[in-house]
Amino acid sequence: MKTSKLLLLGMLIVAMCMSVPAMGVSATGTVDPDSVPNDGASVLHFTWDISAWVGTANYYTFDVREALGTTPIYIQYSDTAGTDDFPGISVTLQNVNGTVGGAAVHLRQPEYGGTPGTHDWTVPATLPAGNYEAWARLYIVGGTQAGAYIPFSIAQAVGSLEVTKFVQNVPDGITMDFDVTVTGPSYPGGITHSFYLTGGAIDPPNPWLLDDLIPGDYYVTEADYTPVWTTVISGDDPAVVTANSTASVTVTNTYVTGSLQVTKVVQNVPDGITMDFDVTVTGPSFPGGITHTFYLTGGAIDPPNPWVLDDLIPGNYYVTEADYTPDWTTVISGDDPAVVTVSGTASVTVTNTYVTFGDEGCTPGFWKNNADKHNSSAWCSAYGKNDLFEATFGIDIDYLRGKGQNKNYNPTLLDALGANGGGINALARHATAALLNACSPCVNYVTNEPQDIIDAVQDAIDEGEEAIQDLHHDFAYFNESGCPVNQHGDCSHPI
Repeated sequence: MKTSKLLLLGMLIVAMCMSVPAMGVSATGTVDPDSVPNDGASVLHFTWDISAWVGTANYYTFDVREALGTTPIYIQYSDTAGTDDFPGISVTLQNVNGTVGGAAVHLRQPEYGGTPGTHDWTVPATLPAGNYEAWARLYIVGGTQAGAYIPFSIAQAVGSLEVTKFVQNVPDGITMDFDVTVTGPSYPGGITHSFYLTGGAIDPPNPWLLDDLIPGDYYVTEADYTPVWTTVISGDDPAVVTANSTASVTVTNTYVTGSLQVTKVVQNVPDGITMDFDVTVTGPSFPGGITHTFYLTGGAIDPPNPWVLDDLIPGNYYVTEADYTPDWTTVISGDDPAVVTVSGTASVTVTNTYVTFGDEGCTPGFWKNNADKHNSSAWCSAYGKNDLFEATFGIDIDYLRGKGQNKNYNPTLLDALGANGGGINALARHATAALLNACSPCVNYVTNEPQDIIDAVQDAIDEGEEAIQDLHHDFAYFNESGCPVNQHGDCSHPI
């Protein structure tokens, strides 16, 4: 039986070779402009040259098969009956049934005969993405067959996603890295891009463009940069990427700042007094400081008051004022430094009090009693009861008279406060009291400069007895104007 079959097969081959000579089928292919990516239009045109074929064709077969994978899919067209009139043939690939990479699928469409020349075959977009081979086969009566292959591919239909970064309300000097992540069919685990903020703008590339994305839903997220930055993501959520189009998403970050409010208050202002007060704020937004001038006219501060600084970088801010002593005292109230927080407003008040000198003074007896009984609690720290009188005033005297007929040749300030008699002794008493009044933070004396007292004493001693007596009377007048300090050193109204 085997011998018979082999013999028959051999005879068949010989008969095929002898009956009709083998004829070639050449094949070429071109790609439409719309073919990559696949967009639903026709993708390929194939041409088979059958000009070498004349006479008695029985049928052709056109196969398309996936060139990748272990189990190719075949799409086959052939006829099963012969004819002798050979009309022109145009074969169009129909919808593909089955799964690419799965079991073989055969689709048949009868086509009869053919003429010498070329024949187009248009492949529509219903063929899934992949790499393929088209195979043109010519079967001739008697069994001779010839064929040719054309490889082609159909690309995955892809789209793009554009992510644009905007920043708003950015103070000078702020730098920042923003990490934006896109998750979707092409990046199921996510892909992250860093946008860099320098010099108030986002460094290129901006926008961030993702090409060749598998169509589908893509989610755009950003790391959490609160409380300093807010984030607004605009566009569809998720962004829908479709074939041959670009979806767009915008990520906007706004810098969240704080504010500082500086209020000016003035007190004890006589009529007709005008003044310019320069207040300076130094901090993260103004490392070199920024100065505002408050104008005092008609007993009040001109607007704007308060002075409001908006859009400040959060942090510590220091408020200072120029020195306006001795005419004005300055008290700055509020935190030092003022702490500006995100979305918060810090407040500082600068209070200036006009100083009117000469309407207060404490007597020599007050200062001596305070030193004897209260450990000099009301004395300023610049002078002590045991300081030498002559050294303090820079003068040279013979002596001061103490109790009775006692002569003190090296008197202290406390001794001077208790000196008996007139002349130099009376001046010593009231000059020492004047010195302590001038240096006291509690007494609104005719001067708050102790050196003024020392200079006046030196001048009087140089000029002689009459000048000494006159200065003694002046000091006595000022020292008996009314004492605002109690024996415990408590001020009724600090200046």
